[in-house]
Amino acid sequence: MPASSELFGSGVPRVGSQAPSLTLLDAAGAPAVLSELWAAGPLLLTFLRHYG
Repeated sequence: MPASSELFGSGVPRVGSQAPSLTLLDAAGAPAVLSELWAAGPLLLTFLRHYG
């Protein structure tokens, strides 16, 4: 995975900047392509920490 500086230039994303298209796994383990999801409108990503 590229470093954030490679994705965002300065390494710090600005509020309102568009995220790069990434493929992540959804809650069921299926691939989800972010650019396809946000094509329909705004997208909120939530990252949860799992202990256990």
